[in-house]
Amino acid sequence: MKESLEKIRNAGLKITPQRVAVMKAMQNMKTHPTADEIAKIVIDENPAISVGTIYKTLETFVDKGIICMVKTDKGKMRYDPFTDNHHHIYDCDSGEIRDYHDDELNALLTDYFNKKQIPGLEIKELKLNIVGNINK
Repeated sequence: MKESLEKIRNAGLKITPQRVAVMKAMQNMKTHPTADEIAKIVIDENPAISVGTIYKTLETFVDKGIICMVKTDKGKMRYDPFTDNHHHIYDCDSGEIRDYHDDELNALLTDYFNKKQIPGLEIKELKLNIVGNINK
């Protein structure tokens, strides 16, 4: 949590109880939750925080690069508290999203697109979405 509070400060934001509650909920879930899932946890623990405040906090966190939005193939927006360079694995059956870290893949993608030089495109980041069925 200390690292997350530092990210909030470094983004030029004040540390408020609402921001702490949203960040804490996201980190404790250890998934890629929707705004509604985050709101439920925050409100259960802090009934005085409004849903609107939670949504605005999430929007601010995304705008400041504190968290990332993850788009799913089913159109749901999910949030990821980890902004390091990583990819996602989507389970078609359950809708579960798992983080996938692979430095070799990162280098391969970067090298490939540096060589390709797509006209008119300035690449900001490369993230791969791997879609399949996770055997459990």
